[in-house]
Amino acid sequence: MWQLAAGLLAGSCAVLCLPHASPVVLAWVCLCASVAGACTRRRAWPLGPGVGFWLTALQLDAGLADRLDPALEGRAVRVRGVVTSVPQGTLDVLKFRVSPLPDGDSRSLPRLIELTWYDAPTRVEAAETLALEVKLRRPRGFANPGGRDNEARMLRDHVGASGYVRSGERLGRESSAAFKYPVLLARSQVASIIRDALGDRPSAGIVAGLAVGLQDALSRDQWLQLSRSGASHEGGAARSCGRSEARGRRACRWHRRPRVDALRVEPCHRPHRI
Repeated sequence: MWQLAAGLLAGSCAVLCLPHASPVVLAWVCLCASVAGACTRRRAWPLGPGVGFWLTALQLDAGLADRLDPALEGRAVRVRGVVTSVPQGTLDVLKFRVSPLPDGDSRSLPRLIELTWYDAPTRVEAAETLALEVKLRRPRGFANPGGRDNEARMLRDHVGASGYVRSGERLGRESSAAFKYPVLLARSQVASIIRDALGDRPSAGIVAGLAVGLQDALSRDQWLQLSRSGASHEGGAARSCGRSEARGRRACRWHRRPRVDALRVEPCHRPHRI
């Protein structure tokens, strides 16, 4: 069994080590070769490398194919879609993801696009339908050395385009949204409770990030503070901010306390070894 698992891992790593995306034909050739080797040796472990290569190559090809058409880049496009993330930010800069519905211009768009709405007239809600006029661009990385690979992040998150909203209209939430997006609505409700309870306190982003995984809710200064304290990863943040999370849970209880004390996260200094 461990040989099969090691083969699957080796096949997946082989795709990632290639300088360019492998053609789909090569993936099928590798799969047929692994099947032939397994039948010849009458063992299951030769299937691992071929199946791992085949699955990873097909998924990579599907992700690269689900990108914005270059002809639509930089043009104003009408989109009608459903908000598939918890909107983050303020009305000045509001960020969210939209899954276009298969009608009109949305037929030629990727299955998931990442949008920013500057000076939004109202705050949009998760799982509601929007009619937007947007300008989109294909995934691309940042030019600054040492920065995160934005193109790889979008490929990993299955986001095929990004852009900004020029104008939009809220069409409300469908009656079946609670059955289609139960987890998304639950996360949105918890984030809304935290935001209403803590207001503009700096700790609101940290509590929301720990509670429902809204990493973008943390400001740049908060990320730097967590990085200095050695708690920039999720496990370290959970350990160092456990006290803040507990106070946040007490703040989110209804009709318990009329006033919530401000939360403050201080960097933890590690003791020197003697």
